[in-house]
Amino acid sequence: YFFLMLPGRNSAGSPGGALRGLCSFSGNGEHYALTSGSGIVKVFDTVTGALHQQVGFDESSKEGHLGANYRCLGWASNSPKTPGKSKKKTAAAGKPGNLLVLGGSTGEVSAWNTALGELAWRVPACHSGEVCSVAFSSATSTLFSAGEDAQVCELSVGSGEVNSKWKAGKHPISAMAASPDGTRLLVGSSTLSLWDVASRERLAKFSGHSVPALGVCFSPQGSLAVSAAPTEKHIAVWACDPSATKMRKGAVGVLSMEHPAVQLSTSLATSSPSDSEEDHSGAFHTVAISEVGEAYVWRCSSKGPAEASWRIRVSAPASGMPSSECVLA
Repeated sequence: YFFLMLPGRNSAGSPGGALRGLCSFSGNGEHYALTSGSGIVKVFDTVTGALHQQVGFDESSKEGHLGANYRCLGWASNSPKTPGKSKKKTAAAGKPGNLLVLGGSTGEVSAWNTALGELAWRVPACHSGEVCSVAFSSATSTLFSAGEDAQVCELSVGSGEVNSKWKAGKHPISAMAASPDGTRLLVGSSTLSLWDVASRERLAKFSGHSVPALGVCFSPQGSLAVSAAPTEKHIAVWACDPSATKMRKGAVGVLSMEHPAVQLSTSLATSSPSDSEEDHSGAFHTVAISEVGEAYVWRCSSKGPAEASWRIRVSAPASGMPSSECVLA
């Protein structure tokens, strides 16, 4: 893991004032994207700290000043070249791993080539309201977007074409994550729901948060998921194993915090001398940043209720800035 202190302001409209969706590390960790609402998204090299690229619309663009309307961003890898697509569009998509996807307040979803600094594609009205979350499956090279219209859109990474769209509930979607194999989506709103991508059928519905979730993540193995919500001083753990005959509606574990989380992530855990081969294969880390700038790290197991075997709490140095401006990759 590595953590970064941001000099920017909190995202207006984000639950709890969290910097949710306006900053993101690329999947390989080589780049970090940040927008402050100026119309330009800055992409930095995480090794050197140098500015790598700037993308987005500025005030002089024909499309207008759209930066202040960005609501979420994420990274995706472009799909292989598709027969019949124009050379210009394929070139703009660029090399795998360098597409920055932006969701706007008017329902727009766009993808930018961060190597060339060019717009790869743009879908003006993917949603009828704000785009609240984007998620990418590297296993299926599929991009998903979700919005306050409670719709989930499945898009082609190479062209932006909307392959399918379905209603994922009655309430605005606040967070979303794709399973590691790309077959399921975990959608957060007033409740959490697990969806099968191929059939567009809901597999399970989870309840436990008192307010809409601000972040959801699958474990690297895909059998568990974690979520966080504003004002709640814990991370909830959910069983999402598709092979289970019946999924538990309530949380299978709770990871306690002293303050509510504003950022959430998971990753594979390194082996421990006391681990059996079975334990290690299902072990993963859950990492959360609290609203006061503390980082919590838990080592979890996919066997039974998830419990924290150890925890690290790192306080950000005092600088006069809001401490919730600490984000993670």
